Amino acid sequence: MIESPDLFDELYPNVLVVPLTDDRAYVIPALSVEIAPSPENGCAKTCYAVSHAVTTASKQRVGTVTASQITPEQVEEIRLQVAESIGL
Repeated sequence: MIESPDLFDELYPNVLVVPLTDDRAYVIPALSVEIAPSPENGCAKTCYAVSHAVTTASKQRVGTVTASQITPEQVEEIRLQVAESIGL
């Protein structure tokens, strides 16, 4: 989840998400963040957060939230890329 916790009311039924892929064919280097595998993020191999493909997902479809997470710096970089993608 890349949204700020203060952005939407807790009852809002969706979350903002950025897909991850390990396929470089889906990656625009200037609009993606490389994520190296680590115990903290749970990635088994290098993957990419595809920031220009930001979307929403129903909280009901998200399922179980894991403890895996990327670094705060990666979240910030993704947010900046999303803003750039939509012209902010």
